[in-house]
Amino acid sequence: MSYPNKKGPSRRKVRIPPKLRGKVQFIKKNKKVRNATAVEYDGIKFKSKLEMYFYKYSKEQGIPFKYEEFKTVLFVGDRLDCYVYLPDKTKNISLDTSKLRDITYTPDFHTYLKNGCNETCLVVVECKGKENDAFPLKKKMFLTIMNHKWGQNFYFFEPHSQFQIRQCLEIIKEEFIWD
Repeated sequence: MSYPNKKGPSRRKVRIPPKLRGKVQFIKKNKKVRNATAVEYDGIKFKSKLEMYFYKYSKEQGIPFKYEEFKTVLFVGDRLDCYVYLPDKTKNISLDTSKLRDITYTPDFHTYLKNGCNETCLVVVECKGKENDAFPLKKKMFLTIMNHKWGQNFYFFEPHSQFQIRQCLEIIKEEFIWD
């Protein structure tokens, strides 16, 4: 189907009243992984090609990383003592007595390495193409928890491209000792 003078189908423009201009914020829906192609390599199912590239390149460099094995609970869910009324499946308002779910975060890769002072350090790598709307908040919570637990013995890398992956692994090779 062709669209004359356009790159795609027309999109409705939302007219924002002058009083609300600059105050309206559009929120995108949360998607697990956007624009990523799932691939399998060495019997491991990766969520993106960037994750697979990191795995292959770190393996070539001889740095042992584990894939998605470090699950962290950022918020422990609980039953509320207050009364919460929400729409149910039939769209009627009713008392919701369900437990709040835990908020968890699982980084892509992690490993434990020795630094120059022979201290064990946790190294976490999160390969990111495009962020979803929940990632910035989860990342802040995760970094805060890890900072309190590990302090200066915690390293977090967030490469967005193959070039940045190579840079991360060069830094790791310079900073750490591994067998």
